[in-house]
Amino acid sequence: MELSIENLAKLYEFLKDINHQIAIATMIVEVDDLITTPTAKTRSSLDTILNSLSEYVFNISHVEVFLRDCEYLSSDVMTIKQQKTLLSCQQLYQQIKAKIVKIFEWSVKLKERLNQEGFVISDELENFISITKTSDSNINKQDLLKLYDQTRNVLKEIHVELLLVDPENMINTAGYALEVKEGNTLFIETAHEMDTLIDYGLFECRKNGKNIAERYFEKNHTLYGPKKLEILTALKNARFSLLETLDPMYECGVMVRDRLDDKVLFLVDRDLHSSISMTKNKYYLLTHYINMPLFSLTTGAATPVMKNSNIGETMWSIFEKIIQLEKNQGYNKVERRYRYVTDLYKMTIHEGLAQAVSSQRLPMSVR
Repeated sequence: MELSIENLAKLYEFLKDINHQIAIATMIVEVDDLITTPTAKTRSSLDTILNSLSEYVFNISHVEVFLRDCEYLSSDVMTIKQQKTLLSCQQLYQQIKAKIVKIFEWSVKLKERLNQEGFVISDELENFISITKTSDSNINKQDLLKLYDQTRNVLKEIHVELLLVDPENMINTAGYALEVKEGNTLFIETAHEMDTLIDYGLFECRKNGKNIAERYFEKNHTLYGPKKLEILTALKNARFSLLETLDPMYECGVMVRDRLDDKVLFLVDRDLHSSISMTKNKYYLLTHYINMPLFSLTTGAATPVMKNSNIGETMWSIFEKIIQLEKNQGYNKVERRYRYVTDLYKMTIHEGLAQAVSSQRLPMSVR
């Protein structure tokens, strides 16, 4: 759905539907019976609720930015009816947001009980093990994409829980580091800018030497079955890079080179494959990525930049400093790497690259 003044009536119906659906999960929170009787079924119920919640959060992530932008429009831009509908949309959104916060708080409380009782996270991924043990020469495109979609779905589930680990500290630390936060105000204009901020916060902001993904793994990995544990482990070992795109491959991905270890990887990414196939352009891809047995994939937020552009050349010159740090044990290596990575992420936001992704002028690289 296009977010515009003309579509406010449709947006209101959309939010009303989301509000109705999430009210069901809120009723479970209010009853609170599950917390008193932790069982394997409880874990399954929690997974179901969190999966639904992640979909709601994703579906309304773009709405907040739009509604906030509407506050700056002059009254003569909208009709009286549109102004009333906008107010209703804003009120509905605040109701939904309050319910989501309540469910998040409840899920943390329940998860602690389940962890204490030892009820593991469900591990039902059909054909996952057999496919990952198949050589890439024997797997067909359908099975490859099935495995990719399974992996991406598990990552989305884990991502919801990662956001519960230390959300306020993560947003504050990342916001100040990327210079998009001042006091209580977060200067984020688009959904991809928020994705970029969160991705940076999850993997680059550390407490006691560990990022959020590593801290989550340390506390929760024993609750995962072997199939999902493989994906969680890969996420814990996620790598940062400014990848060089090479050639479209296998009708669903791109060959990329990571100069930090000088390896060529097969990155599954439908949008990036389509863009390179049509335009023949080469990109750098600022991202964190994980390696699975048959392919690599981004952690969820990746920003492409044209290699032959001025901003692309500037970013590559910064990235070359990180390459040199990897090769040599220099003074303050960790601090210098963090500063260079932070500079690259700041550029994606302050130079408008993330905005370009949100407006779909560049491939989104998150599907």
